[in-house]
Amino acid sequence: MASFKLYYKIGIIGALINIVLALILFVLHDITSYISFFGKVSAGAAVVDNLLFSVIGIIGVELSRRKKEIGLTTMAVISVAGIIAYPGIFIIGYIVILVAVFLGLFEKKH
Repeated sequence: MASFKLYYKIGIIGALINIVLALILFVLHDITSYISFFGKVSAGAAVVDNLLFSVIGIIGVELSRRKKEIGLTTMAVISVAGIIAYPGIFIIGYIVILVAVFLGLFEKKH
């Protein structure tokens, strides 16, 4: 069984947090479109973009296993772009991915 680094695990967790949050927002948008008593939750492009950013983040995490510099750069760019573009609830997952980037950068060589 393969042993994964800590930054790999944390990066996957951050991307999965964003995927779950995007799906919850999409479901809330569908529910509130039928029941307008509580107001509407806006979704649409934000959900699609965050799902796309999360998938690219997972690709970056996977790339970091083979080519660390490329993978960590991809993760850093996606997390900073996500934090700038969507400073809402999705910032949680992007900060977790950014923490994984810093853990990967400052990892001790054995």
